[in-house]
Amino acid sequence: MTKSETVHVKRRYATRAIAKQDTPGFARLRRQMTALEELWRTVPHIEMSHLCPLVIDRAVVALEAHTGSLFLRDRGTDRMRLTASVGLPSEVNQSMTIIIGEGIAGRVAESRQPVLMHKDPDAHPLMQGRKSRIKRRTEIESAICVPLLAVNDGTVLGVLSVSRRVPSQPFIDDDMRVLSLFASIVGATFGQTMVLDDVRRMASEQVEMQRKVARSEQLAGIGRLAATVAHEVRNPLGAIKGSAQHLMSVTRDRSDCQEFLGIVIEEADGLAQMTTDLLDFSKSEPLQQDVFDLVTILGDEVKLLTQDPAFKNKVNTECTGLVSQLITSDKARVGRAVRNILRNAAQAACLACVHHGEPQVDVMVEMTPDGITVHIGDNGPGIPVELRERIFEPFYTTKSRGTGLGLAQVRQDLDILGIRMEVGISQYSGAEITLIFPDPDTETKYGNDL
Repeated sequence: MTKSETVHVKRRYATRAIAKQDTPGFARLRRQMTALEELWRTVPHIEMSHLCPLVIDRAVVALEAHTGSLFLRDRGTDRMRLTASVGLPSEVNQSMTIIIGEGIAGRVAESRQPVLMHKDPDAHPLMQGRKSRIKRRTEIESAICVPLLAVNDGTVLGVLSVSRRVPSQPFIDDDMRVLSLFASIVGATFGQTMVLDDVRRMASEQVEMQRKVARSEQLAGIGRLAATVAHEVRNPLGAIKGSAQHLMSVTRDRSDCQEFLGIVIEEADGLAQMTTDLLDFSKSEPLQQDVFDLVTILGDEVKLLTQDPAFKNKVNTECTGLVSQLITSDKARVGRAVRNILRNAAQAACLACVHHGEPQVDVMVEMTPDGITVHIGDNGPGIPVELRERIFEPFYTTKSRGTGLGLAQVRQDLDILGIRMEVGISQYSGAEITLIFPDPDTETKYGNDL
């Protein structure tokens, strides 16, 4: 071949390459590679909570998809949880889970193989031989589902899925290869991020454990002191109250004595209640495992509150979302915690009724992904942010009377029972205490969806 012929051939191939770059397919591939490059540069510098939405967003854009979902596997289980999504229906929430081996995504995770499907999922070889058929979604033109694998040992970390709706161009094999490359980058990053998250979590748990141990030692010392004081004070109080009652019976004709002795008896009763609180706080009762209806306990405690002379015909109560909810816990401790929270809410509402209308205490029960959640709110003055931890310290109180042990007892009981408590603002701008009872049955299982 002469030199001129060689130059001519090179020009011809260069012309074809340039022409090829102007095709829609090449332009799409260039966009996909650009998205991959952006992801590769970005992922090492982002925390896991922000990384998941970014990954699914980039995947949907790069593949020109309409919907996308990212499921991550729960540690040590065969369950994957929806972590981030784009374009899915509003009824699909973050509690959605898939079992490995079930449905399309579950089969992809089990086989560790990517799949490209068009309209009928059961026609794909990976889905054949299954006992249950996959529900066909007529609005989906085609879909790709790829596994996320750890680099070091190939462990399944989750699955990444995208789909296009009808009418649109179906995905092709090149799209599946691009998404698989996308998933390999994500899998490598997630593996490293999860290790770092584990280290941070272990460090946080160790600090929390040390805090709880120090707090337990402090409470134990306070409890011993409280028990000693309560025992020493209780007997003299009984004698004082008995003497005052005897004097009242022999001085019925002296109104001034009757009034004075009534004050003595009232104060003695207040001190007696204080010693009871001290003794209750210092007790180390064995943990009981009772099966009971939480809603029944809540209803009983609300009735007790409305019959209490201090609040009867003074505090309005409203209970919503109350349906039977069986739990396993220490019934006495749960009842005591709810009782103390209700009393504090009623007291706060009564104090603020001048500015906020009639005293109001609301109780609402709802199911959340975390478990059974109980909200107890009031229309009192609320709790400042800087005091939301301090109010649970023993002997701290903002009231003119009282030991400051009520909420400390609540915290102690709930810590023992593993019930999470949060302090916030009610719908009336007062205080709201939220109790979260963990329930393993609140998760929803969806096995036949991408």
